[in-house]
Amino acid sequence: MDARFRWHDKPLGFPKFPDKCGMTGRAHNVLLHMHIKSTRITLALFALFSCLTLESAHAGGLKGFLFALVGKKEPVAYHRVEHPSDHDFDLDLAIEGAREQKSIIDIVVSINSKSKRKATQAELIAIDTLIKAGAPVDERDGQWDSTSLMFAVQAGDQGLTRVLLDNGADPRAKNQNSDVDHYATTMEVLTQIAHAKNSVVTLIKAISGISHRLLTDEEREIAAELLAQGAPVDEKDFRWGSTSLMFAAQQGDTKTVLFLLQNGADTTLRGNGGKTALEFASSDVIRELLSN
Repeated sequence: MDARFRWHDKPLGFPKFPDKCGMTGRAHNVLLHMHIKSTRITLALFALFSCLTLESAHAGGLKGFLFALVGKKEPVAYHRVEHPSDHDFDLDLAIEGAREQKSIIDIVVSINSKSKRKATQAELIAIDTLIKAGAPVDERDGQWDSTSLMFAVQAGDQGLTRVLLDNGADPRAKNQNSDVDHYATTMEVLTQIAHAKNSVVTLIKAISGISHRLLTDEEREIAAELLAQGAPVDEKDFRWGSTSLMFAAQQGDTKTVLFLLQNGADTTLRGNGGKTALEFASSDVIRELLSN
């Protein structure tokens, strides 16, 4: 095979193999020995080796692109060169690569983070199938050190959250910035995580500490269910070291403070900043409750 390509009728030396693209030596050799007859494939190969359109690609998508080339799926390879920002197409490539690697993280990133949407039923089935085939459910992405569950809850994707939790995803996973429940953007996924963790502080933190509102009677009933299932009333959150009582007291949620006290919440505990629930209290009524 001639080791020179032509780009707009200008001869180009064979591009140096770019390690930063994550290509394997074996894959490189496969491409080197391909018999290239198509101009489209030639252009696609040039783009692949120069990484002009693949610098932000994840490993799964990159391998999917590679498989398209090796399989001489010319429309697939050509489309990837011409439309490097087509996230729906990235998803197709991620799925292609995921099947080979037994990995789901690139699919989840493509759906929840790149395309900023929720997974379709077909995609949920594909992800569930990959996990059952051996894909690690708590694998982390290379950019944010986040798990698929973190991306799912951040996107408010109830369906994907359920699939991941049902397959053993760790609801207590943490990265350098926070834990899973801190990423939750909707009460629906937050409730899923709270039940999965059997954690009252997950629920109350999101409502009082993040959404800055009072709990509804229905939400207190959820908290009561969690406590009845053995959730510790004095569990501290990962980020601030605060208990449910501290969050409720700071928000001025008198009913929830009373509810927690009735369930044995400890008023003497301190958060990361050294404050007790009494020092967090934002109303005289709550201060009186906590002082007795």
